[in-house]
Amino acid sequence: MSKVTVSKRYPASSSMAKMINLFTISTIFLSVIHKGNMECAKIPDGITSPSSVQDVVRYEIEISGNPDTYVAGEQYTIYLRSKPSNTEDFNKFIRFVLYIDNSTSKDSDVGTLQLYGDSLTKMSENCPNMVVEADLQPKFEIQILWVAPTTTNSCVVFKAIVVETSELWFNEHGPLSKRLCGEVEDEGDSQPIILRRCCACDEAKYEVTFEGLWSRNTHPKDFPPNG
Repeated sequence: MSKVTVSKRYPASSSMAKMINLFTISTIFLSVIHKGNMECAKIPDGITSPSSVQDVVRYEIEISGNPDTYVAGEQYTIYLRSKPSNTEDFNKFIRFVLYIDNSTSKDSDVGTLQLYGDSLTKMSENCPNMVVEADLQPKFEIQILWVAPTTTNSCVVFKAIVVETSELWFNEHGPLSKRLCGEVEDEGDSQPIILRRCCACDEAKYEVTFEGLWSRNTHPKDFPPNG
């Protein structure tokens, strides 16, 4: 009895098509990763010169109420504003970037930035939780809303980049960076343990003394005759 071996051959065109498909998928995957990293660049487009290291205090980030800590789930107003110069005029900027970093862990919640409803700001189309300018109109202040994380076990850092011109801009250092940590609950404010069963086993004695101003002239009725 003879043994017959049957071999199946695939057309060369089919193998080539599979290789092309695999190469295309790999290329798209790498492009998406590269694009994601490039699109989330914090420095605005068109900036080629280094940031200014002089007069860095002309802009600042402020939080409504100037809190030292944040309360979980609370809403705060975040300001990016110019400080008045020696001539009592405000410096103005045309572009900005304001975003949040987490100083504790990359995976920790940083809350949510929301627009205030004016025409000066818009959410970034490339980076999450980042606000940018809506137009190139000169401005000396913008404000946005921030809803704090639902937990207070982390710290967040607000950072901003301010652009006056393509040659004059300020990086997220000094007053353009503000760190805020969650409020730590005071042990004295915590609810004590409730005892479901209470047994008073010892005897307790109390002595109470009442003192009052009572005279025959002010309270003649029922005043003790021997008082």
